[in-house]
Amino acid sequence: MSGNGKDQDDDEDTSITIYCVTCEVPDCRLNPCTNPEHQTCWKSHLPGGAAFVRKHQMLNPVAQIIIEAVTHSETDESRQQRLHELDRNARWFNVRRHPPAFSTPRNFTGQGAPILQAYDRFRHLCDPNLSGNVETTKHFPRFVSFIGDTCAGKSTLVRAMITMGLASNAEVISGGDISTEADVAQLVAAMKRRTTEWPVTRSASSDSLTSPTTQGVHLYLDEGTSGAESPSPSAEQHPILFIDCEGFGAGDAPTNAERLADEERPDHRNRLNVPASHSRMRSHSRGPTPDYHYRVTAPCYGKKGKDGIDLFYARFLYAISDVIVFVTRDDTKMMTQLQTVLEWASKAVYKSVNHPSRKTLIIVRHKSELHKTEFYDEGNLAAKYLENHPKLWTLPNTPLKKFVDDYNASEPDFRKRITTNQRLYDILFRKIICWYIPSKDNPKVRPHNLVRQWAGLRSRIELAAREEQRVGNAANMKYNVPEMSRILGKAFIHFTTSEGPFDFYLAARRDNPNPETMGSHLGNFLRHVFEFDDKPVGEKSESAHGMMVDVVVAALLTWTFRRFPQRVSPDEAFERELKPICDSGIDEYLENHEACTYRFPDGTNCVSRPEKAHLQHVSRTGGIVPGAFQRRLKWHNGYRKRFIDDTREQYTVEYQRLLERRDSFNVASWRNQNPTAPSANDRVQSRRKGIHRDHAALWSHLKSYKTCFSCLDGVPDHVLACGHAYCPCCVQELGTPSTNRECAWTFAECCLCGRGGNDLNTNYIQLKPRCAGVRVLTLDGGGIRGVVELALLQALADEAELGVPIRDYFDLIVGTSTGGLIALALALNPQSKSLPELTTFFKDAATSTFDQSRVAKFFAKVGMMLFSINDSIYSAESLKEATRDLFGKSTSLFAPALTPGHSQISTRVAVTSSVGYAETMTLISNYNHPHGRNETREEDSSKDMLVWEAALATSAAPLYLPPFEKRESDTMYVDGAVFANCPAAYAYAETKALWPDHAASLDLLVSLSTGNQTKPRGQSTLLKFVLNGAIRTFANMLLHQSNSNESWTTFEGSMPSTVKARLYRLDPPLVGDRVALDEYAKMDDLISAVGDWTKTNEGRNKIKQTAEVMLASLFFFEPDEDGIIRATDTTGRSTAGRNQLTGSIRCRLPQNSSGLRKLLAEKADSMWSTVLDHGMMLHDSNSSSHIFWEPIRVSGASEKLSNCVNDEVGQCHVKINCTFVDDAGSHRLHVIALKLKGSEKRVPISGFPATMTALMDRASTRWLQ
Repeated sequence: MSGNGKDQDDDEDTSITIYCVTCEVPDCRLNPCTNPEHQTCWKSHLPGGAAFVRKHQMLNPVAQIIIEAVTHSETDESRQQRLHELDRNARWFNVRRHPPAFSTPRNFTGQGAPILQAYDRFRHLCDPNLSGNVETTKHFPRFVSFIGDTCAGKSTLVRAMITMGLASNAEVISGGDISTEADVAQLVAAMKRRTTEWPVTRSASSDSLTSPTTQGVHLYLDEGTSGAESPSPSAEQHPILFIDCEGFGAGDAPTNAERLADEERPDHRNRLNVPASHSRMRSHSRGPTPDYHYRVTAPCYGKKGKDGIDLFYARFLYAISDVIVFVTRDDTKMMTQLQTVLEWASKAVYKSVNHPSRKTLIIVRHKSELHKTEFYDEGNLAAKYLENHPKLWTLPNTPLKKFVDDYNASEPDFRKRITTNQRLYDILFRKIICWYIPSKDNPKVRPHNLVRQWAGLRSRIELAAREEQRVGNAANMKYNVPEMSRILGKAFIHFTTSEGPFDFYLAARRDNPNPETMGSHLGNFLRHVFEFDDKPVGEKSESAHGMMVDVVVAALLTWTFRRFPQRVSPDEAFERELKPICDSGIDEYLENHEACTYRFPDGTNCVSRPEKAHLQHVSRTGGIVPGAFQRRLKWHNGYRKRFIDDTREQYTVEYQRLLERRDSFNVASWRNQNPTAPSANDRVQSRRKGIHRDHAALWSHLKSYKTCFSCLDGVPDHVLACGHAYCPCCVQELGTPSTNRECAWTFAECCLCGRGGNDLNTNYIQLKPRCAGVRVLTLDGGGIRGVVELALLQALADEAELGVPIRDYFDLIVGTSTGGLIALALALNPQSKSLPELTTFFKDAATSTFDQSRVAKFFAKVGMMLFSINDSIYSAESLKEATRDLFGKSTSLFAPALTPGHSQISTRVAVTSSVGYAETMTLISNYNHPHGRNETREEDSSKDMLVWEAALATSAAPLYLPPFEKRESDTMYVDGAVFANCPAAYAYAETKALWPDHAASLDLLVSLSTGNQTKPRGQSTLLKFVLNGAIRTFANMLLHQSNSNESWTTFEGSMPSTVKARLYRLDPPLVGDRVALDEYAKMDDLISAVGDWTKTNEGRNKIKQTAEVMLASLFFFEPDEDGIIRATDTTGRSTAGRNQLTGSIRCRLPQNSSGLRKLLAEKADSMWSTVLDHGMMLHDSNSSSHIFWEPIRVSGASEKLSNCVNDEVGQCHVKINCTFVDDAGSHRLHVIALKLKGSEKRVPISGFPATMTALMDRASTRWLQ
């Protein structure tokens, strides 16, 4: 309990507050007790006399409890030291001047090269589960920076804001009053959880009163906005991150944190005879080892003393922050300090572009000695602090004066120049708020008033952060955690190396969009046209207009015929469906992509975009010219209407011409079965080609890997030799059906530019059959133990005995690290190397990469790692050369057909990697998802990933090999094993993203390990010695994630029983000592170990079983064009009230190929069918004697598949007719199975077992993927 003695008319306290939180009633568990009937020591503290008693009242102690928690100053230096040790975990980054080489504390003057030391703080706060940012795509962080001179109390305010958030969550603060005892307990518990992440307030020791408190920049998560109690990945969150920046104006004096850290270390100064005064010099390294080091090379930070460091902090924090809180406590220096914060802003305001550059500034009058109740009024305080000053920029030779002079010199309009302080405020800040926080030590300040002011400050911070985010969102500058991780990493690099503006548009990769709707595809197309046609307005605008209208009309016609097979009114369709698409496409371009067309005198373009974020013209080098955003076309002044009107008119004419001979466009015409229909389909596709060919010269310059320019309605997934990419729908509409492969098409020439392929296979594209299941292969990471996977693949190939590439057995191959390299070699091996040849390649590459024969050189590199000069033991040069030789120096992962001698590959392949420094999990693939979200795919082919680059990106194992830097996209990659050493779970998720329609069933998922090492894990002395900084972080994550068996068990356990039956894990045991990632000398032993395992009963059975499923899955069911007859059929076809589906069994292998001949003649015996009752497991069909299997006839009375081979006419082709019939609504499972020669076992073919409903749904799917 607490009490205040006061006069009833006074607003402030006039007596000491008294507390008693313990009730005197035995066994009372209320804490604090609020029962007025219980006795306390309250009366014993009151003065005598009823008159005096009436002037006192019991008050809630919560406010004072919070105040003590926030402002507590530790007098015990050992405890203060411990607090600083704990707070080091919150350090985000700091800049320190490292001593030059061979300097000693005696001769070091603090003027060495500045080094940015960064810590992995942002990721640990925003992705605490280390999910690779899989769980954070809907989390949008906001930054609030606390700045000011040293000793101003910034850390105290950050503590107060965090506490107010905790109190708000606990529902404790409500007008300063207590809610319930449980709420207080919840607050206390929340504060205890934060004990390791509290900003440290100034020590009460007399030795520390004038020294800065903390070193560098610390980062804290606000639990009041983070949703810490329920961090659901699916719920959108907007957490606030508080930034506590070390004080300005402290010079080179060491912080208390540094001084206390020094005191806990052995004192070597006496030994070196260093003067005591020198101990006040700042150290070049303090606290935990930084995760990353950046050498600061930008000249502007090379100033003497701490000024350069303060400048770096100013520019970086101003660029990323949403709100700036400037803390001051000395009214006598207010004008000077106001000049300081304006100068701080002037140095940073134009150092970022394509991002809201003006922030909200909150000036906090903190703990000033003078207290007046009028200071609680924001208006009065703002007038005191911001008004009645002389011009603040008049002092000569100051940065603020230079800023104003430069601005006015470039502004031709006198009315817009800076002539008043208010105009200066408006240029530098969007809004300025002044707030008062009184001192707790002032006897006139009541506790709940102080807490109320803290709560009020927090409220204004939240409102300002929301407003800044709203402004950013309006300009398409809403960044989630993965995007912000990328932005921060690039910002560190930019500000350490450049004095130019930081471009958020490029850092967030908004230049590499991921369109998902037709409107966004149209906007992306407009972006391409205008970025290519960069001539001044008027020179080429008419030709661009005509081309844009033609292409959009062709796209709208295609859209109409795909969705409306029956004839519609073109005017009605355009107004209701197509005009909104056009409007959204134009809006997408204007709001997200349009660049300002202003040109600087040196000929360079303004880099400002979009218009909503434009404040002035900015060049890439930082040149600034005031002026409004200049559009290429006057979209808002009539051109938009002209564009849409011309599109509507041409669309109507084209639509009527294409349908002049018929009333409808039957879906069956697409399959060319209805003899009266093909003419309409032919006319549509022919007209599309004609429209595009009219602009063939321009198409040679316009190419996109994100938008199918042929229809503007899909994501392209197949690139021809000319470089143009087509979506699967356009492949099926415009391509010629293959005569020797199922579900395949060829392009004799590109329908856009007219260019043909390099050879017959270059423009060949094969898609997954509609009723087939999905076949997946995954390969774990494990360094040189990748030879285990190659040996397992060889065993599978030997068992299958077809002599076809392994990739032909799978639709999707996903690998991690060394498994990723093997996956790429399996799918994209242009030299058609056999498995033995790939094994030889792998062994040679591993040996050259990990060769340690030069021991001295090896240990020299280890030594350099300790000093952060090197970030890995081994160089990646040998691996780089080996992969370039294997895949080709310029072979594109997504578009291999661009390279002569290469062709598109039907097998999808992906490798896992981690973007940045193990921040965001990603898949680098040779395919696109049909609905966008292809983060690593580049629009520009010159920036897209090459095959050898993908190999290095997935195999950059922390500690062993350096991160791979993709310079063209300015992206860093590290080993995929950091998040997915066993990529099975990611591969399974990919099947749903790649084939989303009627979710194709899983035929099999074969997971290959690099061997099960049975001996307990250990760590060499050498590795323990070198694990530091980023290496330590990566290695710890790698050790955590690299237990592939644990990952596999978790994945397998999460799958339903129907999927579990399709999972095949090959994990041969490796006895003896554990084999490290780089022990290349043991590769032959590992291969021998696999051979021994395959001879055991377990190994032989697993290999045989897996190979049988691989062979059976080569066959699939293909429905007839009009093979679906439903029980409700109204066309007159008799179904007797049952569903019916007709079609034929086909094979994925090419007709007349040697592999197909061998399969039919030597391996496959016959096809059988059965129907299983609902709930019967797949494996039950072979063991249950009551299952009736019926043979499927191939020809005549024979069921032998060898009859598909006709050597007399040289034909080898599989097409076996079959029919399914079942009751409507039945849940029975239909099975078609392959019987192999020499076995009575029947193995289901691809896509089976399946219910009749599932089969009919798949059969009715129009477009293949």
